[in-house]
Amino acid sequence: MEDWAIAYYSLRSEQQTAMSIGFVLLGGLLFAISKKGVWELERTPYFVYSAIILSLSRLPVVIIWLTYPWMVRNNSTWVIVLQTVLIMIVFGYLLALVAAARSRNAFGSNWMAIVAFIPLANFWLVFARPRSEYSPALLSPPAFMRGEIGVILAIAVIITSTVAGRVVAGLAQSDAERLVNTDPEYSGLMTRRLIQTRGLPQTLKQIADNVSLPVSIDEVTVLSTVVALDNELFRTFTVDMEDLVVDDYLRRDTADFLCKHPSMRELLLAGAKIHEIFSAKDRHRFGQFTVTSDDCSVES
Repeated sequence: MEDWAIAYYSLRSEQQTAMSIGFVLLGGLLFAISKKGVWELERTPYFVYSAIILSLSRLPVVIIWLTYPWMVRNNSTWVIVLQTVLIMIVFGYLLALVAAARSRNAFGSNWMAIVAFIPLANFWLVFARPRSEYSPALLSPPAFMRGEIGVILAIAVIITSTVAGRVVAGLAQSDAERLVNTDPEYSGLMTRRLIQTRGLPQTLKQIADNVSLPVSIDEVTVLSTVVALDNELFRTFTVDMEDLVVDDYLRRDTADFLCKHPSMRELLLAGAKIHEIFSAKDRHRFGQFTVTSDDCSVES
């Protein structure tokens, strides 16, 4: 199952979007082949129910954001993917359910429920006039779902769920970044997952792009540039010294540190070559060396 989850996350964003749309449509198809209802919905109640369905579909996504670090640690990201797929299918089914009721009220059949799955065209169901003001199959929702109050309620639900989702996602992302920066083991797990899902070159590129430079290493050393090129990572350190001896001792000490750091070790074991370049403030180069997986012993 975990391999399946990794394969899903390995897809490009447009491919994931296409699959998401497919699962939503599958939910609508499951409703279409199930037993049809006879009840009808007027415009405002349909708008309210649609807003509630949309909002509830975001709730499990919030749970996913909050539980992601735990899932990664326990090698259970497949649970997130499975939950996401089920959410999309159920969302499609419920959307088709209320859209069919609105379609029967406005057009006398279920067929126009299809437009609920088409962006912008779905507003047709919201604004279409009912065939009759008095239908025996008309569902009688609570008063707060009717008229202007119902419209305000639907808009409020959509805005609240959207804002809440973004706030939770932002907090979860900040928490994830904090864990990456403060928990080396979690950072190593995340690096391994990135390599599995995106490949080593893209992982190195993301690491290079996300580094906030310059980074102070000690009183005289600053990490000034990070560049990724295929499977190689070039890191340049600017050292505030008149002279620096880049010898085998420095190389062994640096290699030992990189091999013991969970995130850097994952990169090396995946085949990365890390080039450590040391230069003075006037750009005079003291020297450089390269660290590979061959420098990491089994015990490191």
